[in-house]
Amino acid sequence: MLLTIITVCYNDCANLVKTLKSIEQNFELSDGQIEIVIIDGNSTDQTEKYAFDFKDNLLRQDLKVHFFSEPDKGIYDAMNKGIQKANGSWCLYLNAGDIFCDKIVADDKWFNDQYDIVYGDVVYSYNGRYKYVRSRSEEELSFLNGMEFCHQSCFIKTDYLKRSQYSLTYRIAGDFNYFVEAYCKGANFHYIGVPISVFEMTGISSTNAGIVNDENSEVLYRHGLIKRSKYIVCKTKAKIQILIRRIVPNKIISIRHDSIMDKATTNWATSIRECIKKNRGRCN
Repeated sequence: MLLTIITVCYNDCANLVKTLKSIEQNFELSDGQIEIVIIDGNSTDQTEKYAFDFKDNLLRQDLKVHFFSEPDKGIYDAMNKGIQKANGSWCLYLNAGDIFCDKIVADDKWFNDQYDIVYGDVVYSYNGRYKYVRSRSEEELSFLNGMEFCHQSCFIKTDYLKRSQYSLTYRIAGDFNYFVEAYCKGANFHYIGVPISVFEMTGISSTNAGIVNDENSEVLYRHGLIKRSKYIVCKTKAKIQILIRRIVPNKIISIRHDSIMDKATTNWATSIRECIKKNRGRCN
């Protein structure tokens, strides 16, 4: 088994189906080299039924599906459970609602043993508009300005994951902490320059900038990438953002966010394929 795609979900059967369909339609790997591990947080909706309906269909296409359901301590706990169930040499996280951006034909060169983390590009999505975003190459990585590639566009060697799992300390920045820690410990990153996943600009990390900035600064300081003076400034700004977010009614926050994003996405492509065709090989 070469690749395990780990999908985490909880009471989100519609988005789980969306993700499973994307795997079925858009990822190509030779005979029996791919498996899907679904980690469910003991959902009370139709998640299990939909998962098993898809399981039989995908098995006919030589895509093995494993479904596990039990209570967990949050998304990063569920992601760690997925690691323990993985049989592939490499893992990729594609959680409920996440999709591949186009037909992905995996190249064996991506999964070279000398690499620990292999990552590609991402397509940002907002209300039916799309933007191709190139990740930083391995030589350019610093993480000083946050994530420099998308988690869902990242293949991680399973042995490496089992040795260094996700911290449960953070609400949003568990993945950022994981990659910063790997970077500081000398993990071998490799950039492949291929669009892999679509990132929806409507999730918690996109609408809670204060929490993101607060946790990211904590991670950078803890790993020695920023000095205490910079850390204090970042934390202060983040706390102000969090306070404003708490005081201002959600409706106003939502209207403001939609207004900003509508203006920012005016020139984005109207389909994923158009976006990739137009921007592949260009730096945004």
